[in-house]
Amino acid sequence: LSPESIASELPAAGKEGGEYVPYEFTPLTNCLQNGVEVEVGGPVLGAVVNVTADLSVAVEAVAKGKTLREKAEALQFLTDGQKNAYAGFSSVVGAAKEAGKPVV
Repeated sequence: LSPESIASELPAAGKEGGEYVPYEFTPLTNCLQNGVEVEVGGPVLGAVVNVTADLSVAVEAVAKGKTLREKAEALQFLTDGQKNAYAGFSSVVGAAKEAGKPVV
């Protein structure tokens, strides 16, 4: 079977009685074709943080700094895993706080 023959047998958007069949997924556009506008990311209900060893070390190092400069210097000397853990943590917590939701 060729792609053209397969495509002719599948229901297509806009045909009478047919439903939309997505051939690819993209998070950048709403391909639902149902008239519902999808908000990017959806509503924030809260944040759940699982503290790993890397995150624990990173948070302790940053918490020791009293000034912004000391905190930035502490981040400079962390491993890549610790930096990534702290970046993810601060991003998730920031989104939850901005939405006024709890962080657990």
